[in-house]
Amino acid sequence: MKYPSVIDYDKVEALETRVKAIKGVKLYIPVEATKICLVPNVIVPKNFHVLEFIKYTRTQCTTTHLKSYYNKMIEVVHDKKLLMHFFQDSLSIVALNWYIRLDRTNIQKWKDLMNSFIKKYKYNMDMVRDQSNLLSLEKGSHESVQEYA
Repeated sequence: MKYPSVIDYDKVEALETRVKAIKGVKLYIPVEATKICLVPNVIVPKNFHVLEFIKYTRTQCTTTHLKSYYNKMIEVVHDKKLLMHFFQDSLSIVALNWYIRLDRTNIQKWKDLMNSFIKKYKYNMDMVRDQSNLLSLEKGSHESVQEYA
């Protein structure tokens, strides 16, 4: 690659101006972690390791998910701050976005978080059927196949 023997100072000056403009742009707004964290001042025990959770994808029963979460967190179930903090690890991307957008002033306790979660995804509790429910379904004599499905 050949370099020009003559430096085009106008181009260099234009590049310097662009670089200065980019440096001056605030690409992010610095935010204190304590202001964006749903559960401030969480103390994670030294011997506690992050668990692998079944992710809630918005299609399961909320009660079943909460029971599963409790079972995984049985060692620290008495520490409500830890329950609240690690709940985000049991959520898939879309449900995690819901969690991140929660207003800390409305979610003060584990019970507030549970109620908000159940309220948000309540429709799944009505829709989810287990295998025994599905096996007991029968097509009615006056019911079309489409209505039965």
